[in-house]
Amino acid sequence: MQPPIYRARKIDSNEYIEGYYEFISGQHILHDDKHIRHYSVSEIDESTLSIHLDETTDINGKKIFASLSENGKGGDIVSDGDMRWYLMFSKRDGCFKGREINDFNLKLNLDYWNFKTVSKIGIKQ
Repeated sequence: MQPPIYRARKIDSNEYIEGYYEFISGQHILHDDKHIRHYSVSEIDESTLSIHLDETTDINGKKIFASLSENGKGGDIVSDGDMRWYLMFSKRDGCFKGREINDFNLKLNLDYWNFKTVSKIGIKQ
């Protein structure tokens, strides 16, 4: 299993970036080298931090990220053609959870839900 990749919005722009997460000297950062030798570092907005676990992709092969925030901010919005969900990662339960955009709660466990049936359509702001 590969180490998780994170995504978040840069602190100084609306651009979302991917990389390896660290908390250093009071700053939340993403960097692009898991070996931490020569890397570019970007300070991020922690409230938009999301996680991608190995092999979690949509029907088109795009990485799916789940928010680490309770409100789902920064997590992907996915659709199966009929319904739309934003995704969160539950540290307590150790699984992805989805919440329908219409506020119907639906727990989606990675072991049982096939992400290959949905398309990534955006990022929850």
